Amino acid sequence: MDLPPPLSLDADEPTAQHYVEQLSRACEAIVTRPLQAGSLEPVRAADLWIAQLARVELDAATRVDLARRFGPGIADEKAARQALALWRSVESWHEGFRARTPRYALRHLMSDLSEDAYCASWHPDTEFALWELIHGGRHAWMRLSGNDPRIAELRRLHEATGGWWRHNDDLDDGWGATEFVPTPDWRKIYALTVRNRDRAMFAVVDGKPLRGKPAMQGVVSLLNRKKQ
Repeated sequence: MDLPPPLSLDADEPTAQHYVEQLSRACEAIVTRPLQAGSLEPVRAADLWIAQLARVELDAATRVDLARRFGPGIADEKAARQALALWRSVESWHEGFRARTPRYALRHLMSDLSEDAYCASWHPDTEFALWELIHGGRHAWMRLSGNDPRIAELRRLHEATGGWWRHNDDLDDGWGATEFVPTPDWRKIYALTVRNRDRAMFAVVDGKPLRGKPAMQGVVSLLNRKKQ
């Protein structure tokens, strides 16, 4: 089984994404059930694989119990230990890249907060709810409190980058993807949405869902409008 060398800590994000896809394919023979993590962004894929491969580091009794209850998870323990170290190198890359790339740090903090609030790495209302939290427009978003110290860090990263991340349904051949938008453009997009009484049906204000039809889908970015 050919495993790649560790991911360079100096790699850019596209290189890290390609590495994750390559490593995921190489790890398929190590586990007894496919994880299908190759399309996830690097740190999300690493979290998933580490959770599975770290079984080899548990004591023998625990591993036997897990195998009895859930079936064997590791087909090759030696390779699993090697792969585990490689996935941890992806985590190390993520921490370093986040520290030196404010836009990346902003996107991941938004994703982490969305996960904590709604168990979704990017909820349909993420960019709107978090924007309102950093500007005092709401006190909470589901399980996320406006007093969470990470909200101050989110505000700092927004100011440092001069923009905001949003989900654009028009990207990635219609599958949608996040895009970084300069603050002036984002303010206009936000205003177009919140003034619409049919704001996204997923929107939640202080734990109470707003009623109406989804308005986010079909909100065309101003950047795209300029091209028309």
